[in-house]
Parts: sequence; structure tokens; C-alpha cells
Amino acid sequence: MTVAGAVAGLKIRREFLDVAASGRKFVTPGAVVQVRAWTGGAGASTTEPRCRLGLTASRKVGNAVRRNRSRRRLREAARVVLAEGIAQGWAAGHDIVLIARADTAARGWPLLLDDLRRALGALCRGSSKDKREAGRDPGPRDAERKSAGSSSPGAAATRAARQRGGSDA
Repeated sequence: MTVAGAVAGLKIRREFLDVAASGRKFVTPGAVVQVRAWTGGAGASTTEPRCRLGLTASRKVGNAVRRNRSRRRLREAARVVLAEGIAQGWAAGHDIVLIARADTAARGWPLLLDDLRRALGALCRGSSKDKREAGRDPGPRDAERKSAGSSSPGAAATRAARQRGGSDA
């Protein structure tokens, strides 16, 4: 099956908002990728496309020429990456929104493809990660939360010192 026959467009604002409300996103230097699992709704037929794609670029990206260039680059990158995804079976059944960033137009082509492969791979293949875990590495606060629950002697001494208000550790 060709990519053109397997991918339809998101056209209505409500569809873009539904994808954004799903909370699954991955931020890369080249684009922001939002994904929502799609079942096709109540009236879906077997001729419906296997996935739907929406592209957007706000005025933050630049003037009209830059926004259009960014959208064209994202459209072509999505065509390449989704062709791989459809062949491997992980792209089927998703609504995908690609949001251009300021660096999209100037980003190197191999880097832009890698950004989309990494983002779509994580979001479409991933199970139930929330939006915080899906698109970034854990930050220092996440590490603090994990270490607060640890049972190492150093962590216990640090917690005890904090409770006493001293600086023993």
C-alpha cells in the first residue's frame, strides 16, 4: 500500500484539539509531535486511511515563506518516516500532528528525519507513557523523587539531617 493511500489529513480544528488533549507528545529540536490512537469512530469503514496527519506552523516560526517551507519539510519527512512505519506496522491507527518549530526550516535533513523517527517510534510503539515521560529525559526533580524512596544509608542520613534542620550530611 502506498503512503498516499494510507495517510489522510486532519483538516478540522476540533481534530487537532482532540490530538492535543490526548496528552501524548514528544518534543524534538525539529518539531513537536503529538499522537493519539485512532479507531476511526462509529462509522469507520475498511476503506478509511490507516493513519491521519496534520501539520501546523504558528507565526512564532517566522514569516509566511518560512512557515510554508517548514510545513513542506515536515510533510516530506512524515512521508518518508510513515512509509517505514506503515511497512513495519507501527504507524497504523494513529492521528499524528506535527508542529513546526523555529529550527524546522534550517534543520539538516538527516537530523529532521531522525527527530521524527525517534518521536513517532516512541509515541506509536510506546504503550501508556504519559506526556511527561514520552518526550524527555527525567529531570533533576524526578531523580530526587526516586532517591527519596531509596533505602541507602546515605539517603537515610540526609533525610534525618534535613528533619533535624542540621547539616550533618
